Amino acid sequence: MSTKNLLGTFVLAPITLALTGCANITGGGSIPAANDPTQKAIFGFVMHCRDTAAGAVVTGNLEYQDRTFARTGPDGQQAELRIHAEPIDAPFDGTCADSDTTFPGFMALTTGLYVPQPRTLGPGGTFVLLVEDNGQEGPGKVDKYSILLTGGIFDGYSNSGTLIGGQITKH
Repeated sequence: MSTKNLLGTFVLAPITLALTGCANITGGGSIPAANDPTQKAIFGFVMHCRDTAAGAVVTGNLEYQDRTFARTGPDGQQAELRIHAEPIDAPFDGTCADSDTTFPGFMALTTGLYVPQPRTLGPGGTFVLLVEDNGQEGPGKVDKYSILLTGGIFDGYSNSGTLIGGQITKH
């Protein structure tokens, strides 16, 4: 099953987060842009999982930009997709290590609220982020990044791919 199809499956499920077997996942880089694979969509994120008496909590932030996707803002001008999500604060049942058996091979699945940048573009919505760390650094590394936006000015946007630059790392 491809990452894009897998992401679509999880959008229908009431999942808040799965952060497998580690306390931190960070990433930054690029994947092919949604509307023009010769262009880049860029991203950066940090997620930290901590176990509490009430269950696990993930905190972090997310930045994402795809210049090939634009919407018309309230001022009538075209605005490229740029979003910001901070803080991600997602509680979930269990511990940070519990999802190893539920999501083998995938490093993180999280949802949260996004804010368009600049904020004057209009309302934000919800993002679903799925990232995969596939081992060592270097040219043979095949980390994956998928994002879906629902609601708000960028409703219906999705992009998924193997990194063409950068790194996703489980710490």
